Amino acid sequence: MLSAELTRSGLPTILLGDSNIPIPPDGTPLTGDNLVSLQNVTTRSGLAWAEPSNPMTTQCNPDYNSMLDQIFVPASFSDRTQAAILFPEANYCDNDPNGFADHRPIKATISDFLQAPSPAATTSAAISAAADGLDIDELEERAQRLDRPGDVLSE
Repeated sequence: MLSAELTRSGLPTILLGDSNIPIPPDGTPLTGDNLVSLQNVTTRSGLAWAEPSNPMTTQCNPDYNSMLDQIFVPASFSDRTQAAILFPEANYCDNDPNGFADHRPIKATISDFLQAPSPAATTSAAISAAADGLDIDELEERAQRLDRPGDVLSE
């Protein structure tokens, strides 16, 4: 169901959280249902797992020796994504009984995710439009109608 939902919109998607896909920190390959689950979220959805640079268990329960929490990014951004599990210190989990999070958070940084046009490029576009006989107010109105990253394109 999740794979179908992710592909339905056709928009770039970042998926993150406690997916309950137990990925072993030691690199042991996944098998069975765990492998199928990972493939559904990645290959079948156009996403890539942002593998952390410091693999370790993410849940503070010593009964689980896996990374249950993951970040998935559009496959086209995988080579520009760096991920790391935060708070790797062993004593981080000591706060779990005191009401703190029972999972370690993960951070992903995507380089050049959005490349905004420089002011010079905007100015040159306005000059070019003016040279083509477009009114600057008409140009601004057209710019406001363009879809931008983050716009909702359909319901």
